[in-house]
Amino acid sequence: MRREIEQLLEVAAARVMLTKQDLALRYSVTERTIERWNALGFLPAPDFEFRRTLRWSALKIFRWEQGRKNAKKRSSTI
Repeated sequence: MRREIEQLLEVAAARVMLTKQDLALRYSVTERTIERWNALGFLPAPDFEFRRTLRWSALKIFRWEQGRKNAKKRSSTI
């Protein structure tokens, strides 16, 4: 039962899309900085991109952040 609930939450989170403004607020930077980070490959690729409209899956951003945290922990233990 717990596994089924986790799967449902994961599906729901995958449908939530974050904007440049959402990420800018999350990281305390400007939207232009988010555009630069995206262009430089510092962020995961957007799930939707049309002209200057960018959207990221909330689940993708969460997993990316977790991966970065885990990488920092591994590098600090060496």
